[in-house]
Amino acid sequence: MSEVQTLSAEQARPRPGLSMVEVWVIQHDTPEAPGKYTVRRHWLFHGTNFRPKSHAQEAKLVVADGLEEARRWVPEGLFRLKPDPQENAVTVEMWL
Repeated sequence: MSEVQTLSAEQARPRPGLSMVEVWVIQHDTPEAPGKYTVRRHWLFHGTNFRPKSHAQEAKLVVADGLEEARRWVPEGLFRLKPDPQENAVTVEMWL
């Protein structure tokens, strides 16, 4: 995996003309995987967060024992955005 690059929320904000952003979300200790890390791909589309359900691979939930294992599911070349823990205690990282 390449070196982790972190962006501020302002740097990660979509720019005019950009209609869809792919976001990979790593969470820890969710109700569906207590004590584990989960990885999901989301899209931000005109301010709406969605996951397609029409394609089995796209809707797949990955469960990992540790953070490094979870990060292996995130494609290379993306930037890490750390969420505010006061907003969402289970979300560990978001990758754009």
